[in-house]
Amino acid sequence: MGVNPKLLRRSSLFAELPAAEVNAIAELASMRWFDRGECLFRQGDEIEALYVVFDGAIKLSRVTPAGRTMVVDFRGPGQVVGGRAVVGQSSHGDDAHALEDVLTAVIPLDASLRFLASRPAVIMALARYLSWRLESREEKAAGLATKRVHQRLADGLLELGRGLGVAVDGVTVINARFTQAEIADWIGTTRETTSTLLNGLRRAGHIDIVGRRIHLLNPRAIELYAELEEPPGDLASLAEAASGTRERELVRSA
Repeated sequence: MGVNPKLLRRSSLFAELPAAEVNAIAELASMRWFDRGECLFRQGDEIEALYVVFDGAIKLSRVTPAGRTMVVDFRGPGQVVGGRAVVGQSSHGDDAHALEDVLTAVIPLDASLRFLASRPAVIMALARYLSWRLESREEKAAGLATKRVHQRLADGLLELGRGLGVAVDGVTVINARFTQAEIADWIGTTRETTSTLLNGLRRAGHIDIVGRRIHLLNPRAIELYAELEEPPGDLASLAEAASGTRERELVRSA
């Protein structure tokens, strides 16, 4: 039993906690690998542990009352799965599958709750983390209702870049292999529409897709794409607009 406390500190949940607290949590945890496609838990299962992701990516999905499976989130390094138990929920609200091979710290729930009972600083840190996750979901739900589909795709790509991105030769590579159907479910559109939009960004040179891994070649252009109510007919023009915006920002900061 036990994990390296330095690994836990990579998570924003534990980064600001005193060393003694993180060390104590680390002693409760164990390391576990999940193979790509393996199920961590299913919707409705009793919550038995908290998972802290060290490497890889997890897909969270749920079955709606109408019987449709919907992708609701992706979790990557430093993020936590299963935290809803701490706020009184006894069962998982989603299915969780390893999108890539995943290395996690598994913290048994019973031990976690006993630990938290006498540590208000840790409770507050977890509450802040869960609040942030809830706000993110609410913002995404609002975006599904108010934003155009190209904006939702752009927002999704940028979010994945922040959560799962790794820098490779100056390019942000989203370190998980997605199907277009998974992305479509996540942003609330069809696979065909998702394919059309991704191919448009790819032809314009703003992204590349290698082995189902998305490379963000021009994040600033994607940001502008997300801001436009109507996308330009020539997506390549976003590169020039992004360059001009960056130059103006540099001038203002000088």
